[in-house]
Amino acid sequence: MRTFYFPIEKLFKKGLRPRVDVPANGEFLSAVTNMKPGLRGLETVLLGARTFNLNADAQVFTCYKGVYVLTTTQLYEYVDGALVELVNGILSGGLWSCADFRSFIVFTNGAQTVYFNGTTFVKDSGTYLPIALSVCNFRGRLILGGPSGSAFNGKDNWVAWTEPGNIKLLAATDTTSFRRNTAGYIPMPWEGIVYKVLPLNDKCIVYGNNGITALYLAPLPTGGGTLGLKHLSDIGLKGQGSVCSNGKEDASSEHTFVDSNGWLCRLTNELKVTKLGFKEFLV
Repeated sequence: MRTFYFPIEKLFKKGLRPRVDVPANGEFLSAVTNMKPGLRGLETVLLGARTFNLNADAQVFTCYKGVYVLTTTQLYEYVDGALVELVNGILSGGLWSCADFRSFIVFTNGAQTVYFNGTTFVKDSGTYLPIALSVCNFRGRLILGGPSGSAFNGKDNWVAWTEPGNIKLLAATDTTSFRRNTAGYIPMPWEGIVYKVLPLNDKCIVYGNNGITALYLAPLPTGGGTLGLKHLSDIGLKGQGSVCSNGKEDASSEHTFVDSNGWLCRLTNELKVTKLGFKEFLV
């Protein structure tokens, strides 16, 4: 009888196989549970316990001003291990997104906006800000993905941005706004829906169901600047929640996402999209 030696620790250093067609005698795992990536390979996931009782699907946002928990119809603040209800009766929509400006915060779920006005949180149905499918803070600008309203022709693949440090959108009746050219709006070079807008260092990435586009700062000869556009991919996201960032705002250096074909991908600050694989675990 022949005995073969194989150092099993190699499997835990490399983790899951990226493709189903890797050699059968390779150095990857084909299944793994209760583990997470670490500096030296896979590490055991410690069991955690929720510190607050909430019998509903919720999203948690860590903002400069505090920690907020949003369900389909309610907004809570997490204070000293307990949830304090701030707003209820919110219109049900899709996944929440957040634009955090420290003293000014905007949440949207594509059906209603909830914003902090300096004193309290207020529900808004398009009077103060256009309802958007996604929002973010990009270097002092409020970016709105898929904004509603007549100015955007009802297109879900448009993106609008305000002036830096001012919640002011481009308006045909405001000659100063046109002259500055620091606020604006533009359709994406793909049809469909904007799923997510996320900062990536000095760019803002627009993820949709049919494409990915980067917005970047474009200086103007007259001073200041507006946003330019660079198309990255004709393949979009698997779903609205299929992308995450490794940092907040300017601290973000890469995004990880699942594309519409089911592949896990990485987008770096150099705007390079790399297919990582792992489709068999994500479909």
